[in-house]
Amino acid sequence: MNASPVFDFSAYLGLLRQRGAQDAPWRNPAQAYADFLAAVAKRDVDAVTARMTDAYARRLNDGRARRGFERDFTNWCAKYPSDLKVTGCRIDGDTAHLETAGHAASGRLAGSVTMVLNGGMWCVGAERWADDVEHVRIARLSPCLT
Repeated sequence: MNASPVFDFSAYLGLLRQRGAQDAPWRNPAQAYADFLAAVAKRDVDAVTARMTDAYARRLNDGRARRGFERDFTNWCAKYPSDLKVTGCRIDGDTAHLETAGHAASGRLAGSVTMVLNGGMWCVGAERWADDVEHVRIARLSPCLT
């Protein structure tokens, strides 16, 4: 009986790099999240919501008509650490789980992000941050392309 072949994830990542996957967020959920963070840093509400699932963007979109939305959005963006980076990822079909790390005024932050393949693009579906002591690492994560 033949053993099933083992998938060489590191070779796959190398092939994606050669083909320019770091420039194609639809192929790389970590790059898509980096693009989302860049939109947050620019305080670009349209670019931010375009990189979120409809369900995750609903609160932002619903609030756009309210007075003070610009101030509230700026405050929402300010919560994101400027050095937030993806440290690991796992793709499971149309969902990707990312692990993040960064620093806030209270100390080191760690988090998990759920990315969803939505219309051929990786979109942010959920985010959760905690201080690094409380954070539980996601099993079977691999280095990302970013």
